[in-house]
Amino acid sequence: LLEMAPAAHGLRQALIRALGEIGDRTALPALRAELAKAADDPVLIPPLADALTRLGDTQSTIALVAQLRRLESPVARKQVAPDLLVLPIAAAGAAQ
Repeated sequence: LLEMAPAAHGLRQALIRALGEIGDRTALPALRAELAKAADDPVLIPPLADALTRLGDTQSTIALVAQLRRLESPVARKQVAPDLLVLPIAAAGAAQ
């Protein structure tokens, strides 16, 4: 659904959250594509960070840091920062 025609803003946020909560890693390409476009819609960065973290996507860490630097809202930065701390831990846990 994320890859289809632009959906309403609230629907996109709900889809991103749901994909992270479902835990299906086949959603990673779509979520990564959304992250690449997130500069145009920074409100999506916190739910994207959460979803990618839930899926243990350490490959998106650098892209998330870059997006974090673009966020003007201190609240949004505080929402994303904990996810960045968890990603390396998720990678270490996956290696075991």
